[in-house]
Amino acid sequence: MIGLIQRLYDVEKLAKGKPHQERRDLRQKYSVPLLEELRTWMDGQLFLPKSPTGEAARYTRNQWEALNRYVEDGRLAIDNNAAERLMKPVAIGRKNWLFVGSVEAGSRTAVLMSLVASCNLNQVEPWAYLRDCFEKLAGRSPGDSLDDLLPDRWLKDHPSHRWSIGSLHQKERAT
Repeated sequence: MIGLIQRLYDVEKLAKGKPHQERRDLRQKYSVPLLEELRTWMDGQLFLPKSPTGEAARYTRNQWEALNRYVEDGRLAIDNNAAERLMKPVAIGRKNWLFVGSVEAGSRTAVLMSLVASCNLNQVEPWAYLRDCFEKLAGRSPGDSLDDLLPDRWLKDHPSHRWSIGSLHQKERAT
């Protein structure tokens, strides 16, 4: 089982950086047969229903269609590790924010965390971005569009504030 899963990830290494259609084609050619082999193996096994392995097998069978969705669309990832990484700060800080002060303070904290996470994803230095946005927001009228303040668009006007640490983290994840 672990060997089959490793081979699925080997296909992903081969497909990494390729255009979406080419990634999909590689998955169709190599991953689909591996997934069928995995399903055949699982169907041939007897698991104790309440054991951790039995529960994992039941979950996998129940989620089989969703598990296979990534081979149909080259834009999808094989796993949700990126989303899990993004949620890690929230999980770590959950106890720290338990007594944030009020519902309004919690809402403001959530907005700021979302902005900082968007900065990280777009390799924008968060302090420079937030400082500039707050200054611009102070001079705006209520009906003005805020689209130009989105981190990806803001960075186009402020390329000197590309966050190098974000690039380093992406390189780490790529290896």
